[in-house]
Amino acid sequence: AALIPGFGVFLVGVSDHFVRGNTIQNNTAAGIVVAGFCTAVSLSPLPDCSQEPPITGEASADRNKVSDNVFIDNAASPPEFLPQGDIVYLQLNPSLDYPEVGDENCFEGNTDPGGFTFFSSNADGKLPTGGCLTSGDSLAPRPTPDLETTGVPTSSPLNLESTVMPTEEPTSSGAFTDMLCMVTWTVVIVSTVQLL
Repeated sequence: AALIPGFGVFLVGVSDHFVRGNTIQNNTAAGIVVAGFCTAVSLSPLPDCSQEPPITGEASADRNKVSDNVFIDNAASPPEFLPQGDIVYLQLNPSLDYPEVGDENCFEGNTDPGGFTFFSSNADGKLPTGGCLTSGDSLAPRPTPDLETTGVPTSSPLNLESTVMPTEEPTSSGAFTDMLCMVTWTVVIVSTVQLL
């Protein structure tokens, strides 16, 4: 199965990730999607969580922080199964065996000069802010990276300290779990290249 093009950053069933201080633009589907693993599988033609459960046994996207990003010209033509927005947050609990609670996620300080849009599957329709830190905490938004004489950032604006990158090609062809590892790998490379 192929990944539908048009996403800036796509986080599926992951925890403890930060996407902060980026300009995310010209993505036809959505700027950033944060989704539970079983939700993402349920929206695809791939086997659901009862047939292809999450490797870790955890489906929920928890403790992720998406903050201080600027969105420009995103979500102009999302696929019909995906709600429209600069940010799309989906944790629908399609599997009782793998609940998607979405503990302590944080969305704050994100803007779009053309008007910020989002979709949230939370009952109140708002993006979660339960995991947002105060300005005195050590994970407060960082300043823009310094540029060397070449104009290349000295550190990546994508804060991916907690991300474990795949070290080899997927071993089981067609498995959704392997595809998601490649999606994370692809998003990191594409986002980094676009930012340079």
